[in-house]
Amino acid sequence: FTGIDIAPSAIEQAQQKLPYENVSFIEADLRDMENLELPPQNLIMAISVFQSSSILRDQLLTYMVRRLAAERCTFLIGFPDSRYSRLRLLQGAATAHNARPDYAKLVKDLRYYSRYFASHRYRVTLGGRYYVILTASSF
Repeated sequence: FTGIDIAPSAIEQAQQKLPYENVSFIEADLRDMENLELPPQNLIMAISVFQSSSILRDQLLTYMVRRLAAERCTFLIGFPDSRYSRLRLLQGAATAHNARPDYAKLVKDLRYYSRYFASHRYRVTLGGRYYVILTASSF
């Protein structure tokens, strides 16, 4: 298992929680992922990665599917669907112009990733509540 994060504090926390020999962590920027020379992976998790405005999602997704994924690989991609309001966790992303949550961007992203994975012969399922998890399994 190889974990990648740009924040040193996240790496330290993960190392404390997962002190196993077969687990390693790399402090790196995902925009430079091609330079990491990682071996093919059987499981790829990306939680709140593709919502970052600094990530070129098409390039990162193509790299992950074509170069990083092993022949039999499963992807778990998490999309945030919650917000905190007055110390309470509420479902739905907040919008600046509307008092109620707007699901248009989330639905658009889910459609895009579902179609992308389906076109590369992955079976796609969705689930979750405060995070929508897209699971794509090769077959």
